[in-house]
Amino acid sequence: MKRFVHVTPSDFQVGYFGGISGLELSIRNSGSTKLHKIAIAVDFLGKDKTIHHTENILIPLLDARKS
Repeated sequence: MKRFVHVTPSDFQVGYFGGISGLELSIRNSGSTKLHKIAIAVDFLGKDKTIHHTENILIPLLDARKS
């Protein structure tokens, strides 16, 4: 089902000390059926492009062709 889930980030700012502000994610189901219990992992990268930490986002239900 992952081919039907599209994640699009908003424009965001990275502060001088690495803080992130203004980040919003738009999650879209392009499929024709409801999706239940969607888990999305967002990786935050350090300056050297290695994973600093990961946040998991859980979406209980996303209707067909909805964001």
